[in-house]
Amino acid sequence: MMTTPFEQLSARMDKVTAERMSKQAVIEGETYQVVEETQSLEMAALNGEGIVLVVFSDTYIPRRQHAVTWKGQEYVVTEHRRFNGKPLIRIE
Repeated sequence: MMTTPFEQLSARMDKVTAERMSKQAVIEGETYQVVEETQSLEMAALNGEGIVLVVFSDTYIPRRQHAVTWKGQEYVVTEHRRFNGKPLIRIE
């Protein structure tokens, strides 16, 4: 499959990000490399902090209520979407 120079650069940047900044999370019993992002929930129904994880995986398909172990705590996926082609999940 032919890729553009932009796609090649993007893939290299993702690889470096995952290698240097990611940590492991267990989602539905499988271990994935993730990068945490904290987002303000001011525009949501409730104010507060939300934990958002960008999952560096081509195989993970996010679903609401997936069990997530992150930093020794148990959570569930409450929302998901795509971010730069990768799954982004909000956990609570």
